[in-house]
Amino acid sequence: YLLRPGHACAPLQVPGPRLPIGTGRSVAYRTLPFRLDPGEKLLFATDGLPEAPTKQGGEPIGYARFAELVQEAAAEVDPALALLSRVEVETVQPRADDWTLLVLERT
Repeated sequence: YLLRPGHACAPLQVPGPRLPIGTGRSVAYRTLPFRLDPGEKLLFATDGLPEAPTKQGGEPIGYARFAELVQEAAAEVDPALALLSRVEVETVQPRADDWTLLVLERT
């Protein structure tokens, strides 16, 4: 997700197959060039976050709701911690997948 102050967060998706790195030698991985301006952040997240089971029947949060949570957390001083806290509130244990976030910021 591209986090720009004063703008809606924008999910960035590389075209083509998005398989885990190293799953096959024949998979051609593509790139998505873009510019990160000062003050902008790039948030990477593993699928364990939007696929975490919710308190409403154990259904996954889903990517649409996850994007809303990303938007809510984007303006926080620590968007990763804020996002993890928001997802934690909406989900239940046990979780079958990892939760990993990486935030890069251009200063």
